[in-house]
Formats: sequence, C-alpha cells, structure tokens
Amino acid sequence: MNIPKTVPSLAQSILAYNNINELVAQLAKYCIDHNLYRKGNDFYDFNHEEIRAMNRACKAKDAPVLDGGYFFLWKPNESEGLIRLYAGDCNPKWGFWIDNGEIKVDWA
Repeated sequence: MNIPKTVPSLAQSILAYNNINELVAQLAKYCIDHNLYRKGNDFYDFNHEEIRAMNRACKAKDAPVLDGGYFFLWKPNESEGLIRLYAGDCNPKWGFWIDNGEIKVDWA
C-alpha cells in the first residue's frame, strides 16, 4: 500500500503499552486517523522498523515477540477495520470500530 508522505511514521507513533489491547487500540487509532483502507488484496503490512518499535514499546515481561502483521479499514473514510499480528505460531485478529467517539476492539 502506498502511504502518502504526509502521514507520520507509525514506528515513531507507537507509545509504551502494558498489554496487547493497548497496542491494538493505538494501531486502530492510527489506521482510522490516516484512512488506511483495504483496496482488494492491498493493505498495510507492518514493516520491520514498525515491528521493532512495537516490541521495544512493550512493558509487559511475558508478552510475545511480534514478528509481523497488518491492518486496514474495510472501506475508505469509515471507522471499522481489522488488525492481525504475528507472534511465532500465533496470529490473532481484532476487529475495531468507533462507538460514541471511543475506539472499541474485540477478537475477530
């Protein structure tokens, strides 16, 4: 997916987090804020720099090390989407949306 140069770096946007749900909420907000929607089979795959930033920002001692992942909005200019993270043999997915101005996430 080609990201406009005006979109700030995801790697520099990741804040410290204590559990995976906090990270997923950050990713959902970034995806919504920058309208990163799916176009066919073209969606935003996290690059190595972004995955390293996510792993460095994790404060939980027992958290899995992330290997990769992706996210996208289902449609342009909407707030529902999907996040998938890879960590070893595990690759969970979360759906996200905005409800009354608040980002909600749940297992997909």
